Amino acid sequence: MIKEEPPSYSSSIKQRYGSFDNPLAGNGCQSLGSQDDERVSSGNPQFRTALYDFTAGGDDELSLTTGEEVKIEYEVDGWFYVKKKQPDKDGKMAGLVPVLYVNQS
Repeated sequence: MIKEEPPSYSSSIKQRYGSFDNPLAGNGCQSLGSQDDERVSSGNPQFRTALYDFTAGGDDELSLTTGEEVKIEYEVDGWFYVKKKQPDKDGKMAGLVPVLYVNQS
């Protein structure tokens, strides 16, 4: 069986926007502007499954394991801000992952 390679993604979004520790709070984070910020959820939580392993490349990113289910909070510039059901090995439960690394439902 040949395992499909994950799509390439640009380096950390943090380089473009600054910190995403709490993107909805106005704690010195650069404003994203409404055209870049696409709300995914309108009251109905969306859960998606990781298609590939993803190793976080920055503090704002979240590592994923193939098959892991995550809740999509919102999308910004090709990245989803997601929450896990359980913390990963680093204790993180939320962060950014590339849109192409999760199924599109």
